[in-house]
Amino acid sequence: IGAFDRSTPLPGGCSLEQSDGTAWMAKFCLNMLEIALRLANRDPGYQDMALKFFEHFCSIAGAMHELWDEEDGFFYDRIRTADGRTMPVRARSMVGLLPLFAAVQLDPVLWENLDDFRRRARWYIDHHPWIGELLHIEPGSGRPGVVSLVDDAKLGRVLARMLDESEFLSPHGLRSLSRHHREHPLEIQLPGGVARLDYEPGESSTGLFGGNSNWRGPVWLPLNYLALESLRHLQACIGSTFRVELPTGS
Repeated sequence: IGAFDRSTPLPGGCSLEQSDGTAWMAKFCLNMLEIALRLANRDPGYQDMALKFFEHFCSIAGAMHELWDEEDGFFYDRIRTADGRTMPVRARSMVGLLPLFAAVQLDPVLWENLDDFRRRARWYIDHHPWIGELLHIEPGSGRPGVVSLVDDAKLGRVLARMLDESEFLSPHGLRSLSRHHREHPLEIQLPGGVARLDYEPGESSTGLFGGNSNWRGPVWLPLNYLALESLRHLQACIGSTFRVELPTGS
């Protein structure tokens, strides 16, 4: 979902730091963490593997924080120039929603049973206090309920855009690109020219991606499934005290 082909090098020595690529790696770590914890319940040796993926997730979460735009309340890709300057790619697309999909509920039984993992994870959390906001720690027990890339404040702001009928929410699911770009195409000045991103829910007007506009507006079932799955994980932990409008503005 881009104004340019992200699979090829950018001109002028620029590099691209991807919101969705970072979120996918975070989700991978969480899925591997969940698998390792279940294996560790049978074979304690897997607790080392579980801790490794927990720590990897935390490192990725720190990098993800740099792609957050506080003014817009959204995650964006970021272009880094050859001299170290950065510029957000302000495309309201599924790229910025994917960080919400990196959420896995921790089984309370496994947390209590796996003493070594619990002790070492607790040490890591105590020495990196900022990570506690992403663990949705249950009051009283001190046990993480769900591990995610967003705290409550970021979750609320991204959901406000995701559930907005003038942006992502359609009668058929979540659009891959916000309808905002129908009236406000994105233009990015790059060395060698201007890259443009339009909302194209039907046939593409550009041959940049093989003449197929499949990412520029239409609804993609697998990503909608991941959105629902992740929201269920978050709901199971956070509960009904956290509420948002559906649709936004209603």
